[in-house]
Amino acid sequence: MTYIYCMVYGTKQEKAAIIDLVNKAHAPVQGSDYSANDPVLQTWVAATLYAVGIDLYQRIFGDLDEETSEKIYREYAILAVSLRVPPSMWPKDRKSFWQYWDEQIQTLQISQNAKNVAKGLLYNKTAPLQVRATLPFVRLVTAEMLPKRFREEFGLKTSRSRRVGYKITLGITRAIYPALPRFIRTYPKRYYLKDMRRRLAN
Repeated sequence: MTYIYCMVYGTKQEKAAIIDLVNKAHAPVQGSDYSANDPVLQTWVAATLYAVGIDLYQRIFGDLDEETSEKIYREYAILAVSLRVPPSMWPKDRKSFWQYWDEQIQTLQISQNAKNVAKGLLYNKTAPLQVRATLPFVRLVTAEMLPKRFREEFGLKTSRSRRVGYKITLGITRAIYPALPRFIRTYPKRYYLKDMRRRLAN
């Protein structure tokens, strides 16, 4: 989240510093058939951020008009391009993006390593208590938002009661969140930017 907020709201110097930190963190993440700096993989990471972000926004606030949708899509490209993805690899428009997205959903293979990482995140037994308390909710939302094939391969459960619970949760969020004062809704932005600036200063 720090990277995203910095790319959107940070200064030019802060963006450069965070990009450098991310690239350094990715450099040692290597495997026989994997590199964290692989532009193909970085494109997919940025694509998931856009697809999930725009989906959640429209579920809560309603559909965006065409002009706003295109502007947001163009601006999302910075999340990919800043991570060494050639601009030509980012789909040129939303139509191209959703074609790319659908192809990835159909062909993407879930490795055992991915399943292990997901299990570690969604069933984390060493996280602080307040984080662990939210994990059942996180698993519910994650399972219902994933395509069926992915949900099944990750071993996440769904049922009529879970689907109803998800719809109720979404309905409550849709009713309450937009009415919250802007100061409250923008708290995550302030938190992550403050934390980023503290770390960069040290």
